[in-house]
Amino acid sequence: MRQTEVLEAWIEQRTAAADDLQSIGPTLYVGDRPVACWLDRADETGAQIALYALRMGRSWLQSNIDQAVYAVRGTSLRVPCPLPSPTVVQHAANINHLVGAWRQSIATTARSTRYAWGNFQGAQHKAALAKLYAWAFDLPEPKFNVSRDELSRARRNAVASRRESKDARPSRDILRALWRGGRDLRHVFLGPVMLRLSSDGQTIETSEGEKVAISTVPAALLWGLACECRQQQRPLIWRIVSERPRIGRWSVQMVCADGSMQIGCHGISFAEIARLAVTLNLK
Repeated sequence: MRQTEVLEAWIEQRTAAADDLQSIGPTLYVGDRPVACWLDRADETGAQIALYALRMGRSWLQSNIDQAVYAVRGTSLRVPCPLPSPTVVQHAANINHLVGAWRQSIATTARSTRYAWGNFQGAQHKAALAKLYAWAFDLPEPKFNVSRDELSRARRNAVASRRESKDARPSRDILRALWRGGRDLRHVFLGPVMLRLSSDGQTIETSEGEKVAISTVPAALLWGLACECRQQQRPLIWRIVSERPRIGRWSVQMVCADGSMQIGCHGISFAEIARLAVTLNLK
């Protein structure tokens, strides 16, 4: 049995072993050391809670456990003692670690406005994790002992940091207008996908950085289908993949009832399609 199969068994809380990695019920062990476990509790969104160790002893295991928890839509807490039934001493160690992580984030936020808004949001998340741990084991809610002055400074810095970032960052509408005007903004999230022609008029570009030669695009056909579906309020879905119109290396999966299209992983609105049709003088 491979170690990846042991991880799969752990997700299903089955017994399995390979080398020194073994799954016994809800707990995953490296040798005789517990490194992760599932709790019989879920958070307020219904995601099952998993505890895992601060150190795994091997680099690949950390990322694989993260992926496993994410794949089953779980929520994870890193603690010193990842056990389904910790002792009083182990509970104290876990709570102290979670509360300590919150205090550290608050202290960092209180020292400077640099990244303070993100740090403050991180602190709120860490506080929520500490409370979630206490709730999962029916423990009293942890006390986040920190001076009122430090907490006030952290809040002030967070507010100032957020204000500065808003003032310094152009609005999305401005960024979208700049992109339409030819600016290269491939590393900036611009919201819903936009289309434009390249400066030489030979290439269609998307705001997500994709490019396709106009010669490979059945533009008149797709524009006609978009208008027809929109007029009839009826979608068109190609159930036979080989019959789908192609645009470069992508295929058109469907034309929606509002005239928008799903092309590969791109959702293109009818407004963008119509804008491009005008540019290309399509009837």
